[in-house]
Amino acid sequence: MEKYKVAKKTAKRDISEARGQAYEDLYQHLCLNTKEGERDIYKMAKIRERKTRDVNQELEVREALKRMKGCKAMDPDGIPIGVWRGLGDIAEDGDIDEDVYSIDNSDQCLIGTAEIPVGGIHMNSILADSDLPLKYVAYSHCFRTEAGAAGAATRGLYRVHQFSKVEMFIFCRPEESDKYHEELITIEENLYASLGLHFKYFLIFLTLDMATGDLGAPAYRKYDIEAWMPGLDRYGEISSASNCTDYQSRRLGIRFRPAPLEPPPSTNSKKGKGGSSGPTQFVHTLNATAVAVPRLIISILENFQQEDGTVVIPEPLRPFMGGLGVLTPKTKL
Repeated sequence: MEKYKVAKKTAKRDISEARGQAYEDLYQHLCLNTKEGERDIYKMAKIRERKTRDVNQELEVREALKRMKGCKAMDPDGIPIGVWRGLGDIAEDGDIDEDVYSIDNSDQCLIGTAEIPVGGIHMNSILADSDLPLKYVAYSHCFRTEAGAAGAATRGLYRVHQFSKVEMFIFCRPEESDKYHEELITIEENLYASLGLHFKYFLIFLTLDMATGDLGAPAYRKYDIEAWMPGLDRYGEISSASNCTDYQSRRLGIRFRPAPLEPPPSTNSKKGKGGSSGPTQFVHTLNATAVAVPRLIISILENFQQEDGTVVIPEPLRPFMGGLGVLTPKTKL
């Protein structure tokens, strides 16, 4: 009986290894540019559902291939310049912003925020009314030239050329964008308050309703959250939330089809005649920074540093620091 169990276990392992090698060979020789390649990957999706290296659903594969053929597939760090033009500021001469890193001899540029690739997900699409609002959270690298920046803020972590950021993005109906703008601000304020950046007698962070002259081209209204930064001896921006209404959706062709309206009661109405949904409308888009990592690090290190050089870690972060409550400076040798 024992020999049988060993033999069975060995056979299963051999079959698993052979199957894995077969799929590895298939991946190596698979060509997605042909109908045969598409058919093979659909077949794999059916055979090896939930396997680590395979596509889980046939519909997901089909949609991914459509996006690839339509030049809508994007990697996390680079996007087509056309998508950036649809979502960001546009210079008078039509060139991309000087704060953006463009890639020579290509139509690609590096993203300055996850807002850009997330906003491009539904480019040239008509969304169903029942799908709205669509709420996204994206974590990405961000790249900025910081052209024109000068002074003390260029030293340290305040202005850097590459950093990580968590971004929130919403597609919604036009009449709901003001409500979701307030929701994004509330999320940001609750986040920073939970980290202790809000004291009874001294506000370490402020929420500012920005003046029109301080708004970029896409924003109809923007709130900035600024934290006190002792190193700069002033408040510095750590987050923002913008309502762009239909500025971005018009440029990227993102619409939605309103739900059919119920027909008014009438004795002459025909049976089975449903209401009309009317023409498609442009969605409204909103974006907000949840966490810009370097600037939040500045806020915590400078505001929670003690006289002996130690830094008290905010309570909500301690579980992610292995229970550590205080950062201690390294002892000089």
